[in-house]
Amino acid sequence: MSITLAEARVFCAPFVGSGLAPTNPKVVSAIDEAITRLLPKLPAKGSMARLRFFVNNGTITMPREVETLKRVNVDATPSNIFSRWYEFLNFGPGTMDDNQTSAQNFIDLGDGYCTHSDPHTALKILVTADETEVDKSIRILGNDESGREVRTNGIPGEEVLINKLMPAYSNSKFSCITSVMKPVTKGYVYLSAYDPSPLRRYDLATYHPDETSPCYRRYRVTAVCQCGSRLTNCALCALRTTCAAYTNNQTDENSTVSPITVTALCKLRQIPLKHDSDVLLIQNLPAIKSMLQAIRYYDATDAKNGLIYEGLAEKALAEQLKDTEPQTNQLDFEMCMPGVGTIGVM
Repeated sequence: MSITLAEARVFCAPFVGSGLAPTNPKVVSAIDEAITRLLPKLPAKGSMARLRFFVNNGTITMPREVETLKRVNVDATPSNIFSRWYEFLNFGPGTMDDNQTSAQNFIDLGDGYCTHSDPHTALKILVTADETEVDKSIRILGNDESGREVRTNGIPGEEVLINKLMPAYSNSKFSCITSVMKPVTKGYVYLSAYDPSPLRRYDLATYHPDETSPCYRRYRVTAVCQCGSRLTNCALCALRTTCAAYTNNQTDENSTVSPITVTALCKLRQIPLKHDSDVLLIQNLPAIKSMLQAIRYYDATDAKNGLIYEGLAEKALAEQLKDTEPQTNQLDFEMCMPGVGTIGVM
């Protein structure tokens, strides 16, 4: 049984400050802070998930609830995950924008992406929604076809109305989208790049009703065809005009390709708690209780007692992890090249 915010309110309220009523909004804020502080410490119960993704144009962009990838398989084969420094190592692979390598590896491109895929040429942005909204709009910031910042009446970006019955288009064309500001909405909001000639539409993002400033982590997947958006019809691919296989007639508009799938063990991201039905990422109320007590001492500039209670919170998480994880946990070992480094384990 998962622990929800409704249960956590009642359990944790006496340990927030000098004790508050469970209905006090400060209780929710304190639980949020406690979970945020605890998440980096251990792969706590509830904070990891096994998810499946499709590779889109050589990249995958995490959904809003994922912080980072920990382990990953590409089409069922284990793969390596490298940091953003990987491309810049001395004697390393160099810039890998074209994905020209024989090894299927992941390169962390960092956080801060506001769409799940990018427009590959300057196009107008179509905004649609699945619920009727009243006088709400989304502000899209980015660059136009000339690489200049899109501005409206001297203000960066352009506001586009959110309207379920009459989908709205931006007046400007966007070659890239750098940021999105969205109000809380009743339903999901969708961004698409719209090409009127020939008539095509490319999905860019799906925004949760509670999202207001979307921000996602993205990874590049190497050894994947750069034009491989993995659409069922190659003629729909936004990169078809620069795809060597397409222009050299190795594939045609009727070609189909099998999607490249990624199965990953992911560390989840703390999303601010809002609803009583929200499930806590840290499924350990005693650990949250100890962390709340630690925060109270830290706020009173009593670091000594703060550290004691923070240590109790970590201990509670470690005990839970030991109790729930298999006794034979992970052992990661990679053979080196013959004659170089470790060649075996006894």
